[in-house]
Amino acid sequence: MCFDPRNTIHVYGNRQFLHGLDHTLGIFTKHVEASVHGVHTPLFYALMPAKFRSCEIRGEIPLPSMSDDDMLAHHIHDVHQPFEFGQTRIEMIPVFHPAPCLAYRLIRNKQSFVFCTDHELFHGPQDDPRYSASRLAEKQLGTLSDGADLLYRDGQYFRVEYDGQQGIGTGSPVSRAGWGHSCVEDVLEMAERCQVRRTLIGHHDPNREWSERNWIDEILQRRSQQTGLQFELAQAESTIDL
Repeated sequence: MCFDPRNTIHVYGNRQFLHGLDHTLGIFTKHVEASVHGVHTPLFYALMPAKFRSCEIRGEIPLPSMSDDDMLAHHIHDVHQPFEFGQTRIEMIPVFHPAPCLAYRLIRNKQSFVFCTDHELFHGPQDDPRYSASRLAEKQLGTLSDGADLLYRDGQYFRVEYDGQQGIGTGSPVSRAGWGHSCVEDVLEMAERCQVRRTLIGHHDPNREWSERNWIDEILQRRSQQTGLQFELAQAESTIDL
């Protein structure tokens, strides 16, 4: 699509995402710094003649003022206002992550899919501001996920790994509180509470050995049999027909 000059590609995301994309590819400003050019990908704006239009999804967090040179967004969209694309409706919420991140619910023909790539339910002192902020986001994510047919959610660790009581793979134990990713137990609890029909647990920790998948699969299979809901680890190149 990006190599055909007849195409116009509309890109939707928060400000940080749009800036990151333009920083690497220059698709909005037509400029890429020499120190970045070719580091992540050989592609950049000069090789992609399609037109790119950006829409910034903006939430409650106040953003610093932007100069004309810094304004990448052709349009601004309120995160609380759903998108309507033909018969597909997309709802969004901000989730809890060190860098601003959004979760989405896609609805079409009464079928719904919730996509949440990076989110943490913070476990730590209750007087830590991250505690209340993460629980507010968790509550909103639960509302977004209520009764969904399919949920993909970040579940990078088990609780003992998150708390630093046990390492992952050959790694040493270290607390992962505040890293922006949830525990598998949190994903299961929310999915059961919200009666999500099928849950895919993703954002697998890079230090986890593949041999662990067998017993994790067994745990999720038993949970599925006990609850009547379906839990499994997300797999690359999966295609799911709703």
